[in-house]
Amino acid sequence: YTKLEVPIYFFLGRHDLNAPTFLVEEYYDILEAPEKKIIWFENSGHSPWINERDKFIEEVISCFLEN
Repeated sequence: YTKLEVPIYFFLGRHDLNAPTFLVEEYYDILEAPEKKIIWFENSGHSPWINERDKFIEEVISCFLEN
């Protein structure tokens, strides 16, 4: 799908080897949504909720409070 009616947030580890982030960036560019955002975790791979736990929690809460 390239058009969604809900906010979309992508939480990406900058060093993710399992899921190439360029694919998310390409999808993000064509995606239509009322709110969309890529949240980067500069010190993480595929598991930012483990590698950057505090930032992950802050970002998730922030996404929910914005809407």
